[in-house]
Amino acid sequence: MKKQLIFSLIIVLTSLITHAQEHAINAANFIAERDIEAAETEMKIALQDEKEKNNPYTWHVYAFLLKEQFKQNISGKNEYRSLAILAAKKSLKLDKENTFQQKTNKILNYLAATYLKEAFLLSKSNDTTQIKTAIGFYNEYEFTKKITTPDEDFMKTKHEVLIHMANQYEKLYYKNKSEKKYVLKAIKTYENILQKDSLNYQSNYNVAVDYYNLAVDEISKIDANTPFWELILIQEQSIELFKKSLPYMTRAHQQNSDRIHSLKGLMQIYRALGDEEKYLSFKQKTKDKIRNQ
Repeated sequence: MKKQLIFSLIIVLTSLITHAQEHAINAANFIAERDIEAAETEMKIALQDEKEKNNPYTWHVYAFLLKEQFKQNISGKNEYRSLAILAAKKSLKLDKENTFQQKTNKILNYLAATYLKEAFLLSKSNDTTQIKTAIGFYNEYEFTKKITTPDEDFMKTKHEVLIHMANQYEKLYYKNKSEKKYVLKAIKTYENILQKDSLNYQSNYNVAVDYYNLAVDEISKIDANTPFWELILIQEQSIELFKKSLPYMTRAHQQNSDRIHSLKGLMQIYRALGDEEKYLSFKQKTKDKIRNQ
């Protein structure tokens, strides 16, 4: 069935060509027959021919061929994808009448989707090196997708990837709380989201929770043997962290006052800050919310 679909695609393409060159057509036919090696040979000849290399169809077929090679070599370092994108861009540039634009865009959209899939996979990794590379794959996705849909708003998709990255950094911290750098990376990642979308509920809430938990972790260091001077220092540091948590939790609550998590969060933060009036107020609101659920 797949072979028949590809063959049908190639037939449609070749039927649209008025001055298509021999080797590009041969390459297209070999792709339909799943003979990638023969197609590559024909394409090399086509790209050396003055007429063929200036024909948008030639570059379209080349992009299609490279996409197929990418699919066959999906694991490890794979340069076929980036080369396919360049070939597709070349085809679009030469295609003044947009004869092959729709089908070339399908190639680009497929390749863009593979970048996005990898970005999400890497953003969920336990390997910090891979987590870092997730945003690079997302950027490749956005760059490629903008070729076909330049007016699309990518903010939501990008922020989803960033939130996954931040979640992984948090998990690494909670597995080993001596590695405070990871929760700080998570906070920084959320703040990158909030710079573009200050009303992002999840980012506001998670930053608030991260700062709150950092404060609690500081307090947990106190025991019967803690020197007085160190006790004072820990208390000051924890209070600063609770204060940092407050505006984020407040924004989260303002965005959705019905969410019980932000109600509980504000109750706990005000209790930690010693604001008895607001603590009791949010405690009552939390009780009312639970009762009405």
